[in-house]
Amino acid sequence: MSPVLEVAGLGIGLDDGTPLVQDVAFAVAAGEVLGIVGESGSGKSLTAFAITGLLPRGIQQTAGLVRLQGEDLAMLTPAGRRALAGRRIGMVFQDPLSSFNPVRTVGSMLVESAVRHRSIRAHEARRLGIEALQCVRLAEPERAFDAYPHELSGGQRQRAMIALASLNEPALLIADEPTTALDATVQLQILALLKRRLGQGALLLITHDLGVAASLCDRLLVMQRGRVIEHGEPQFLLHHAQHPYTRRLRDAALALHGAAVNA
Repeated sequence: MSPVLEVAGLGIGLDDGTPLVQDVAFAVAAGEVLGIVGESGSGKSLTAFAITGLLPRGIQQTAGLVRLQGEDLAMLTPAGRRALAGRRIGMVFQDPLSSFNPVRTVGSMLVESAVRHRSIRAHEARRLGIEALQCVRLAEPERAFDAYPHELSGGQRQRAMIALASLNEPALLIADEPTTALDATVQLQILALLKRRLGQGALLLITHDLGVAASLCDRLLVMQRGRVIEHGEPQFLLHHAQHPYTRRLRDAALALHGAAVNA
């Protein structure tokens, strides 16, 4: 079976030629969860932004290819790239408060996405939006639908972000540090929701926390200074890590999460 996402020889750099990410390669199959782990500045989020076409100004893809369901994304027009967002690729950002439009209700953004990508009427989009909020276990989905982002708690906003990202059943769901600002109990709930909303798609989880990644992912890539330094199944890396950097990440996860990391 062809992978949902294939990345080969990916390079990312500044406009002046300074390399930031070099020779990153991986593939993710349908129903699989792949974690990219590393500290801030390791290049993991830049890798995700290259896939989605959201690289910041002054930074560009310099090498390699990215294929989504066999399609080379470099061949798409800007309009084609924009059409991917929300339909074939869903993105869960680290801070939904700054990612949501603060002057629009959560429901209006859900409706806009469903109408644009599914070509349905607004009343049907409203029904789908409320159902999506129910699926992410929001206690009062109708209230959340009509609320502005600042009227929801951090955990509620992250649930709403997952509902928006997964609304149109994308082939690829990318979650960039989705639990960083949440307390431990809510973190576990959000991770469970991500896996539940995956369906037949693929999930790419970006995190600095090896313990978080080990609890959710089927495979892990460890990045340092823009390169993949180690990869494998979570339990193998936890117990048999070869690279000193991976061992430091493991020790930090053990200090934070204790025995739960090895569960």
